[in-house]
Amino acid sequence: MAKIHSWYLSNITKELQYYNKKLSLKDLFQSALEQTVFSTLENSQDSTEEDINFVSHNLSIVTNSS
Repeated sequence: MAKIHSWYLSNITKELQYYNKKLSLKDLFQSALEQTVFSTLENSQDSTEEDINFVSHNLSIVTNSS
């Protein structure tokens, strides 16, 4: 699961480089992750609370560093 999360974060970062810089990077990350990673985890029978917490923790690291 960690490799999947890293892949999502990497691709989201690349995509966000093309967005309007007036938009909040934190808001863009939050929106993108909610629409991809979190919805995938919530709909997967294999995901655990630990997986969701892992993604949430990494989101906070990424968005707080921007």
